[in-house]
This record gives sequence, structure tokens and C-alpha cells, in this order.
Amino acid sequence: MKRMRAVSAAACLAGLMVAPAFGATCNDITMPDSVESGGEDLVLNGMGVRYAPFLGFPVYVAGLYLPERSGDAQAIMDKDQSRRLVMNFVENVNAASMRAGMARSLAMNAGELTEALKEPIARFQAAMTGFEKGQVVVFDYVPDRGTVVTVDGESVTEIEGADFATAWMSIWLGKPPNEELKTGLLGGGCD
Repeated sequence: MKRMRAVSAAACLAGLMVAPAFGATCNDITMPDSVESGGEDLVLNGMGVRYAPFLGFPVYVAGLYLPERSGDAQAIMDKDQSRRLVMNFVENVNAASMRAGMARSLAMNAGELTEALKEPIARFQAAMTGFEKGQVVVFDYVPDRGTVVTVDGESVTEIEGADFATAWMSIWLGKPPNEELKTGLLGGGCD
């Protein structure tokens, strides 16, 4: 019996050693502690939930990856550094709702940049089709390249420029639709 427990304990320990390390779980969505983007290792800064306006149910869980953790939203947006935002949809969202919500957030946060970035924003909006529960959308910003948008691992668009990346990041880190999302992405815990 003693030998059986020792073998069982050793097997469990070995399993822990080879299992991937996960950074966090939020609303039953688990994201790894680190990822590689544009040839750079990024760490999970935080995770948050986007709630539907007025109805209050979760729409997606987002995770923000940076070269190093930061709780300063403005510094994250201002610094020309690699970053990744991952959106795991936990509810279906149609294209019109997705585009309207992002357009409102961009107008509220990007200010005068919105007019200057009209063409890149239009390309970005065109990539925001409807999303179904379980789909994963990834936004990778790589300095000197731009923002690459992938849906379920397939590239759907690439938009050049640091100005666009800053305006885009303001959707989540500026004045977001719900403060819990921003708080979570900045490492304040998942609500």
C-alpha cells in the first residue's frame, strides 16, 4: 500500500511537471501565462469580462499580453511595444452589434485620431464579422509591422501603424463600455 501511494504521488508530480502552466481563469476561460507574438515573449497582464449593455450577461472574456506587466493604462497605450489582446466569445454577437460597439468606443476614446484613421478603421471594422460562442479573436500589435487580426487562428486583416494600434487599444483601456473589463486587463482580477 505504501509503495502504491509513493508511485501514485510520483506519477502526479511528473504530471504537474509536464503540464502547461496557465496564467489565469476568468468566467471558465483559461489563458496561458505567456505567449509568443512577433518573435517576442509576452506575459499575461490580466483578464476581464465584457458585459452586454443593459442586459449584463457576459459577451466575451479578454486577456491582455505585454512584454512586462503594467497597471498603467495610458503607459500601455503610449508605449510602442508588442502586445496581444485575445477575445474568447462566450455568447454569439452579430456583426452590426460588434461594429457599432467598437465604433462608439473608438469615437469616445480616439478623438481626433478617428478622422485621421478613417481608412484603417474601415478595414478593421470590415474584419469584425459576427462571432459565435467559442470563437477566439486575437489582435497582435508588432512595432514596425502593425496590427494583425486573426479569427480562430486564421489571419483576416493587417493594419499598419502605431497610431491605429493606440486608438484600437483605447477601446479596452480608455473609457471602456464596462469598467470591470479595463480593471481585469490591468491585472485587477476578473469580475
